[in-house]
Amino acid sequence: MKLVSVAIAATLLTFASAQAETNIAGKYSRAKPSRSDLVITPDGDQWKITLDGAGDPMPAGTAAADCHMEAKGSLKNGVLLAKVIPFTGDENSVEAGDLQTGEHVFIVKFDGSGAHVTKEDVSFCGEGSDLLGLYKKQP
Repeated sequence: MKLVSVAIAATLLTFASAQAETNIAGKYSRAKPSRSDLVITPDGDQWKITLDGAGDPMPAGTAAADCHMEAKGSLKNGVLLAKVIPFTGDENSVEAGDLQTGEHVFIVKFDGSGAHVTKEDVSFCGEGSDLLGLYKKQP
C-alpha cells in the first residue's frame, strides 16, 4: 500500500510539473524599478520571450533608454534558458552578426509568484537598462 501511495504521489507531482511547464505562455508585468513587460509564446518545441522595458529612473530626472529584447529557448524544470535572436524593434535591433561573440542569454525562473528574470543581456540597449526582476502573470 505504501508503494502505491508513493507511485501515485510521484505521478501527481510529474503531472503538476508538466502542467506548470505548459502554462507559462502569457503576458507578465513588472512595476519596479520601472515598468517592463515580458511576453512568452510557444514556438515549436521552444519558447520565445519578448521583453519591453521602460528606462530605469535615475537621479536628476534622467532615465535610461527604453529597451526591447527577444530570445528563444527551452524550458526545463521551471527554468527557461533563452538565447537572444535577431530582431528589428522600435527602440533597438539585433542582427545575427551581433550575436557571433559573447553569451547573449536570458534566464527566466518560474514559481508560484511569477516569472523571475535572473539573468539578462541588455548590451544592445541604452546604458542603465535593466530587465531583471519579478514579473507577475497578467489575466
